[in-house]
Amino acid sequence: MRVTGTTLMSALFSLLALGAAHSANAQITDQVEATIPHSFVVGTKTLPPGKYVFQMQQGSSGGVMTVTSADGKDSDMFTVRESQARSVPAHTELVFRRYGDQEFLTKIYEGGNRLGVAVAGQSKMEKELVAQGQKATEHTETAGK
Repeated sequence: MRVTGTTLMSALFSLLALGAAHSANAQITDQVEATIPHSFVVGTKTLPPGKYVFQMQQGSSGGVMTVTSADGKDSDMFTVRESQARSVPAHTELVFRRYGDQEFLTKIYEGGNRLGVAVAGQSKMEKELVAQGQKATEHTETAGK
């Protein structure tokens, strides 16, 4: 079989298009509204309990998300990467890791979509807890729209 330049370019274009579609599916497409009953760490901040809106940053390549409290007093930006849930969640959910009384947001999945986002990396505070030998438990909060 002889491979021509046109055939090679078509194959390369198909691979690039497939990669772009896969990346686009990893984003949270809607804004996620959640009432979180406990303080939590995300990005560089510890946020108090309350109502929050999470959304992908407009104009980003899918790697930056914002969180803003309903009253607008608290907000932060944080980087995310693609994550795949073990099963398709029936409802939009936020996943947290708990070390003692410290909660860290780790993942967000929209209901009906197995692909979501995970917070990229660990915060300095979480790294310190791990270095101290503390073990995390994971739990999920269902988000309300």
